[in-house]
Amino acid sequence: MRHLLVVDDEPNLVDGLCHALAEALGDDVDISKAYSGGEALDILSKNPVSLVITDVRMPDINGLDLLQAIHKRRISCRVLIITGYDEFNVIHEAVKLPFTDGFLLKNEGDEEIVKAVKKSLIGIEEAEKTQLALALADRQSQTLDILLRERRLWHILGMLPYYDESAALSETTLAIDLSKPLILVVVRSFSAYISADTIIWLEQQVNSLFSANFTMEVSILGSTDMVWLMQERADAAIKYPNDKSRSLALRAGMLEIQSRLANNGTELSVALSSKGIMSQDLSGYLHAFRNVLQNLSISGRHQQVIDLSADEEGLLAALLESASNYVSGGRYIHRAKNALLKGDEKEWESAMVGASSIQALDPSVITQLVSMFINTNDALGLTPVTDIPKLFSPTEGYASLLAAGAAVCRKRKAVSKHAITDVIARVHETIEKNLGNPTLSVTSIAMETHYNPSYLSRLYKQQTGINITEAINDVRIRRACELLKDTAIRISEISHRVGYASPSYFTFFFRKRMGKTPKEFRVEGY
Repeated sequence: MRHLLVVDDEPNLVDGLCHALAEALGDDVDISKAYSGGEALDILSKNPVSLVITDVRMPDINGLDLLQAIHKRRISCRVLIITGYDEFNVIHEAVKLPFTDGFLLKNEGDEEIVKAVKKSLIGIEEAEKTQLALALADRQSQTLDILLRERRLWHILGMLPYYDESAALSETTLAIDLSKPLILVVVRSFSAYISADTIIWLEQQVNSLFSANFTMEVSILGSTDMVWLMQERADAAIKYPNDKSRSLALRAGMLEIQSRLANNGTELSVALSSKGIMSQDLSGYLHAFRNVLQNLSISGRHQQVIDLSADEEGLLAALLESASNYVSGGRYIHRAKNALLKGDEKEWESAMVGASSIQALDPSVITQLVSMFINTNDALGLTPVTDIPKLFSPTEGYASLLAAGAAVCRKRKAVSKHAITDVIARVHETIEKNLGNPTLSVTSIAMETHYNPSYLSRLYKQQTGINITEAINDVRIRRACELLKDTAIRISEISHRVGYASPSYFTFFFRKRMGKTPKEFRVEGY
């Protein structure tokens, strides 16, 4: 999912263009609105945006000032300039900036603007592919240094039992200062493993969104987890005034990365702490965060970004629980466990076949599988396993475990159906609660419900047959009809109550949906 920002001091034009873009692009994009340059900068400082569509003439901060601020703050986005004037001197200065995609006159109409936006989005996709190819080549040339840094990071994170700081490895320099607090970000893939391309893509995306404000190091743990250690740069482009603003920026950035990766079928969840952690405490926090991500999967809540430092009680509980609940294992153990959590019977059978193929070489595999199965079964709150000796039986153990795991997968599917129903209900509740907010969108709903925008949008459409943007518009029109029919409130006030900044655009959209103006509807009814 791509995020667009439309900026103009004329609400009619903003609302109309947003509507045209939403109709043309659907839920492949999420569109934010700003009615001034200052409001646009505020949105850009808190949320990743792929493309800004901005007017030139605005009263507080004009379009050129906005572009220069974007350049100065090193905000990663492209810009399309739209103006009602032949201001070629201003446009000449604007197109000199490297992220400007061109300009259009307002009188060219929505259709031309939509074409230009589509062209810019294609250009963004192609640029990212080129960056990925360059990153792959660069990665290959730095293999040895990466291995040395990775080993040192494993020690810092408590993943190595012994590490000789006097050895040559300790000479490997890190971008972070271990004597100062660190921000911990843990990313969990719900696939059997994270592919090499995905790892490099994730690194490139995190660098693109956060390197202007943070120095960082990244490490790969096991087959499913990546970990970032971050520190705010002294020369950061954006200074965060408090923990809350830093938390919002980190969460918004990781949600954007989730959205982009979800389009390729890869689901991630993220646990982070926007408050600093000293290096000697990282090991305990890391295990706690990984345990939280595992519990999210158990409860059927995928594609989430959670700042655990914002919930001190939850963080304390996670730290206490992590020592006993975290289960590690080899490739087939991980696959089998993920299959149980997702309720994927075929994946469970495939993992068991793989485990049985190496059992002769490593007899402990079946023991690890049984231990994992018992722990996972208990964590899911299912009926406790009673016939444990049969699972360890040399003759019946494999078949018994295979059948028991298949039964758990079937139960998990039933639980997932209830979880999906709950998600849809939360979306509807959030729409009703925030109906009067003109910036209500897929992304704002996803932020409030702690789900990834692309995942939430796809799931909602699968279950309801319409996308979330359509659902928002349906509720707004339905509520407007109720107020027109049952109250004497002025039409301009009704437009604001149901989330339209411009009464004239409300009239336009209402007539398009209902076949008559709000005034006609009030007088004539249906």
